[in-house]
Amino acid sequence: MSDTAEVVLSMPADGAFTHVLRATTAALATRADLSIDEVDDLRIAAAEAGAIAVRHAAPGAQLTCRFTVAPDSVELRVEVATEGAADVDRDSFGWQVLAALADPTAEVTHGRLRLLIRGTSTLES
Repeated sequence: MSDTAEVVLSMPADGAFTHVLRATTAALATRADLSIDEVDDLRIAAAEAGAIAVRHAAPGAQLTCRFTVAPDSVELRVEVATEGAADVDRDSFGWQVLAALADPTAEVTHGRLRLLIRGTSTLES
């Protein structure tokens, strides 16, 4: 792959659909030539980001996932509308797993939770 591509995935903010996020993440990470371990780490990180977003989602909200796929990297932005204050618990097990795998950021502005994770290849070209 020589150029950057953007892929947008939208689904109900429901845990029953997080497998779609995991599968899409793995497919795109493979396309970006990440190693098997890097693909798996990013897939797990995406699942945790999705689970965090679903926990904070307003009823009936859509989970939007924006992937930026480049040679040797994938950036994933997970976004969902929230109901009330959505304070991400950075001491939770899910956040700790996410932090160990993907150096995430999280912000809540104007009633929307946004999570950002990145996967980068460490393989020599």
